[in-house]
Amino acid sequence: MIEFMGKQLKNPLIASSCIATESAANVLRLAENGIQGAILKSCADYERGVVSGKREFAVDTTTGYTYASAPFESEILTIDECLKMLRTLRPQTDILLIPSFTATSLAPEDWIPCCHQLEAGGADGIRIAKCESAQDVKTVEEHVAAAEREFGVEVGRTLLMAALES
Repeated sequence: MIEFMGKQLKNPLIASSCIATESAANVLRLAENGIQGAILKSCADYERGVVSGKREFAVDTTTGYTYASAPFESEILTIDECLKMLRTLRPQTDILLIPSFTATSLAPEDWIPCCHQLEAGGADGIRIAKCESAQDVKTVEEHVAAAEREFGVEVGRTLLMAALES
């Protein structure tokens, strides 16, 4: 047993944001096979267009590496799609559910409303995918604490996973 995010887990296996975490059915299969948590496929606050394109794969025959390329809309869930997935999964599994939210900036108006929705929708944590400095991480931490207070959640309970990106 291992404690993570205040929860006792049978093992430390948490699925990263990927194709396997982009649908409720996939996440449930992961849970059935022992995964203790899932960082859900990235989501953003946008409206899906009519044509979202498809993933394309290419294999480099000299190295054997496979590369994937896809338009934004085939890789990023809408906030509504992510909330629907949370609401579908929460009654069916007790694994950690951690949405990965992509904002256009760290300006609070760009991401706090969506984080509020994700917290209210049953997220155990939220991965913010737009941190470029240590100060950005501190800014995120301050705003998440405010959201926890607003929703009556113990301050500090929500795990912050901030990837420093450039």
